Amino acid sequence: MKLQSLTLTNFQGIKSLKLELNGHDASIYGENATGKTTIYNAFAWLLTGKSGTGEKNYSPKTRDDKGGEVHNLDHCAEAVLKLDGGAVVTLKKIYHEVYKKKRGSADSDYAGNTIDHYIILEKL
Repeated sequence: MKLQSLTLTNFQGIKSLKLELNGHDASIYGENATGKTTIYNAFAWLLTGKSGTGEKNYSPKTRDDKGGEVHNLDHCAEAVLKLDGGAVVTLKKIYHEVYKKKRGSADSDYAGNTIDHYIILEKL
């Protein structure tokens, strides 16, 4: 299996990123706090539902400069993988906050979240 591309949208500190690897090996280098671990955690979360670094209660939510959660965003990781037999599989996960408006109320309250999973298989 070879990673063709990895796309992140609103994933922790990364607003938008698309890595086009086309099955080639890659190393990611950078200063501290530039997103190297976030990329690793995103790929691990996409495959296993857990962070690669072993954090408990891991969340892909974006945080602001003060460490608070940024709300009303969909947090997404998507990978395109080429399997050994030549088939191409796209895996996508979207973490979505759910808000519900109580009857008679003008405001919506946070009611939890959903994680939507997508698997697309293409034969070559």
